[in-house]
Parts: sequence; C-alpha cells; structure tokens
Amino acid sequence: MSEWSPYQDNGGTALAVAGRDFVVLSADTRCSAGYSILSRRVSRVTQLTDRCCIASCGQLCEIQRLHKRLKLEVRSYAYKHGVSPSVHALRQFLSVELYERRLFPYYTFNILAGLDDEGAAVVYGYDAIGNTEPLSYAAVGCAAPLVLPAMDVALRGDAELDATAVAKLQLDLLTVAAEREIKTGDFVETFLLTAAGVETRMATLKQD
Repeated sequence: MSEWSPYQDNGGTALAVAGRDFVVLSADTRCSAGYSILSRRVSRVTQLTDRCCIASCGQLCEIQRLHKRLKLEVRSYAYKHGVSPSVHALRQFLSVELYERRLFPYYTFNILAGLDDEGAAVVYGYDAIGNTEPLSYAAVGCAAPLVLPAMDVALRGDAELDATAVAKLQLDLLTVAAEREIKTGDFVETFLLTAAGVETRMATLKQD
C-alpha cells in the first residue's frame, strides 16, 4: 500500500512570453487526477491587476488558495495606498509567501507576468520555496518538458515576434502537448497584457 500524501498533481500546462511591450500568458483548463478528468474548465490564470497576471500548475486547491491570497493582498494594498501594486511588488510578495510556507510548501508551479512601471514586459519563474528569476519566457506544468525545447528554438537569439505570433505559437505548442500529455487538454485561456489593459481569448484543444 502506498503512503498517503497531502499533495496531488492535477496536471495542466502554462506558458508565458515577454515581448518588448507586451506579455502573452496561456494555460489549458483540464483538471485531472490520474486517468480521471475532474473538470474541463478550470482556470489556472488569475488577473491580479490591470498589468499583472499569475499562472500556476500543480494541485488545484493549492493554486486557488495561493491566488486568493494574492488577490486579497492586492485589494489591501490598493485600499492602503490608493493604487494597485506594481508587478515588482507582487513578485516580492509571492516570493515571501512561498518562502514562509517552505516547511510545508504550496504544491504550485508559478509564473508571474506583467508590465512594469515603464511599460516593459517581465516574466518571473519560481521554485517551490520562493526563489525567483526574471525570464524571457517560461513554461510550467506536466507538458513543460515537451514545449520548452520548441520555445527555445522559436524564441532564441534576436527573434522578434509580435503579440499575435506569440499567441499563435503558444496555442500551437499546447495543441501539440495535448496530443502527447493526457493531463493537458480541453481549452486554452490566453491573456494578452499591454499598456491598454488585459485581453483574454479562448481556444479549443483535444477533449478526449
């Protein structure tokens, strides 16, 4: 008999790419446990402000708790200071929140993405206990090993893609991932962050 664990991987894959003045963040919506599909429409992306979003994969209840904690912090900050927190402030808060839980970590794999005060695009990756680093692009979740090599090729060097091309690239990568990884599928949520705000789109993936 296997030992009981408080953690369960509910699958999913999330991608983010930082352009010159935009960020595209995509994630599938399948929630699974083993070979069972629990839900086909679970959002893994939360808009924290009009310039910042977080995407997470891992255990769904942990994702929801962490995202709720971040949203409460954003509301508290806005109430105290009269403005929404910057993406750099949220980067630091998320790092501290993860580190405080280092003895019983959140079972989440996180990407924080947005625009800074100068309008430059930023993407941050995290480990389980809050170590963070700025990245040009990132992928987390069960299909990350499948899509990261393709992202390395498509985005290497001085490759300059516009937001539409990046969104199509992410959709193509998740479409391929859904053919090979059973914990990725159903639908894709895409968030485009620009100085004008956040635009969301939905697309369909493999549903079997």
